[in-house]
Amino acid sequence: MKKLLKSILFVALSVFTLSSCEDVPAPYPTPGAESNKPTELTLTGDGSWANPYTVADALGLIRNGQNSSEEVYIKGIITSVGIEKDGALTDLPGSSYGNATYFISDVDEAGEPKGAPLEVYRGKGLDGEKMGTSDYIKVGDEVIVCGVLTMFGSTPEVTQGSKLMKLNDTVIEPKEPAQPGTPEGDGSKDNPFNVAAVINYVQELGADVTSSKEVYVKGVVKENTTTESTISQYGNMTFTMIDPGFEDVVFTAFQVYGLNGKKFTSVSDIKAGDDVIIYGNVVNYKGNTPETTGKGSAYVYSLNGKTGGDTPGPQDTAEPEGDGSLDNPFNVAAVINYVQGLGADVTSPNEVYVKGIVKENNTTKSTIDKYGNMNFNMIDKGFDDNVFQAYQVYGLEGQKFTSPNDIKVGDEVIVYGKVVNYKGNTPETTGKGSAYVYSINGITDPGDLPENPDTPEEPDNPSDGGISVNGTTVTLTNDAVTAGNTTTDIDLGAQGYENEKNMDGVSVSMSDGTVITFSKGSGSTTPKYYNGTKGVRMYPNNTVTIKSTGKDIAKVVLECDSYQGTDYVGNDTKTVSFNGDTVVLTNAHSVNSGGVQLRVKTISVTYAE
Repeated sequence: MKKLLKSILFVALSVFTLSSCEDVPAPYPTPGAESNKPTELTLTGDGSWANPYTVADALGLIRNGQNSSEEVYIKGIITSVGIEKDGALTDLPGSSYGNATYFISDVDEAGEPKGAPLEVYRGKGLDGEKMGTSDYIKVGDEVIVCGVLTMFGSTPEVTQGSKLMKLNDTVIEPKEPAQPGTPEGDGSKDNPFNVAAVINYVQELGADVTSSKEVYVKGVVKENTTTESTISQYGNMTFTMIDPGFEDVVFTAFQVYGLNGKKFTSVSDIKAGDDVIIYGNVVNYKGNTPETTGKGSAYVYSLNGKTGGDTPGPQDTAEPEGDGSLDNPFNVAAVINYVQGLGADVTSPNEVYVKGIVKENNTTKSTIDKYGNMNFNMIDKGFDDNVFQAYQVYGLEGQKFTSPNDIKVGDEVIVYGKVVNYKGNTPETTGKGSAYVYSINGITDPGDLPENPDTPEEPDNPSDGGISVNGTTVTLTNDAVTAGNTTTDIDLGAQGYENEKNMDGVSVSMSDGTVITFSKGSGSTTPKYYNGTKGVRMYPNNTVTIKSTGKDIAKVVLECDSYQGTDYVGNDTKTVSFNGDTVVLTNAHSVNSGGVQLRVKTISVTYAE
């Protein structure tokens, strides 16, 4: 060990000496310097488990720009543990995070370190377990690391999330990847995709890219994870499908309805071993979960050879009707299908007519006075859960509204304008007065409208914002400003937080500098991050504050979690306040217990013009 430490000190001293002398050439190629880049690499390994890269191999690949996003295996010996910061070592094993930063080097024939070291940034222990003790890894340990190589700034490293597959005499044999069957089908009704084929299809689309069309997928039900509470509340199911004989390769039928798009009435309607064909849009969720797009957008076309049968229970959505013309307007179900077919954030090429019943009008008097436009939700009669948002629309003949009472809950309306599936989850008009109400209860001439009773004066408080909920999507709207075209997103599940992390006072920055901060607020329970939620759970009276770098915030969209039939979108009494560049959302509740958690997975911020 003394000999080893002496060698380590010698290497460290050599690096220090070289870096202190400007006229001494760098001991290895400088990133980005074409003259120093090797034109050809001679590798001793191939990055596989059977033939891992050496540290020199890994450094050469990174500096030559030949690394990829694929996981590889690297072997070496640990030469130091932790990172020096403010005179102390940090990122050590045994912390609450269970990971550590350490450096590995190649070894010579005598078992001594040689060559430049490679940083393993915040890696986990054997097979991804936590490094629970301070002596979990030590200088001199022989390791094989499984992780992704990258150049972070000017530092070659193994990115966060790597794991040890060998630690001295303890070896974890990697599992063989599951092998799919032979891809079959083209996704049509006459020739459905099998599971292997639909997985290939969504992988080619890319992570989180929804298919532009509905497809048919056939398979055998492997497991039905639906609960009776989900059936009673939503009538949809989630189950996995396989190709016969290939049980480890699955496609998830996520939140699908039954035959003819009707609601299921019992979990037993779909059982393991059933032959099914499903129909709908598909996506590779987060790049690792091939599935239907959910929220009832797909349904079972065939069950054990039966198609078009009567599944008891009410439908969740109306039958799509109309072609978007004045003589034959889209109903809500049809316009939702239309914008979903366009794809997320793709504006329709032409204006269309959409008819429906006003479900909710959240417009404030201050918005009317300042802009004259309205935001209200439309539904098909008798189908309350499927909504289309008339966003920032004007009144008859494109005139400005004069009172929030100009549109009331229960009114039959036709709106006209371009439409979009905002962020892939909010079907709406394009806003900024680009759409208007063509008719209200059959009236198209503003002069024929009945006079509204006087509207009670309300405080002119432009900081008050509107909150609307559509499934698991919570939208916060600043009525005092007009939304622009600049939007920033963040996925809380991709921030590297440890499970059950206390988020009270924790801030995270979005790519443009906007800062999101969670707080206990006046509640008794602190907000926490959970892996199962892939986001942050906010309890009664917890808050989240969103502060930009000076730009006014017009809209915030939160995608939330749903579990066992409950959409965790917060209490009905939650509040939001807008104050220029700052938004504060409170999961307000009368007491500090009970209520509905607000489980935030992703946040999207749209700035004002």
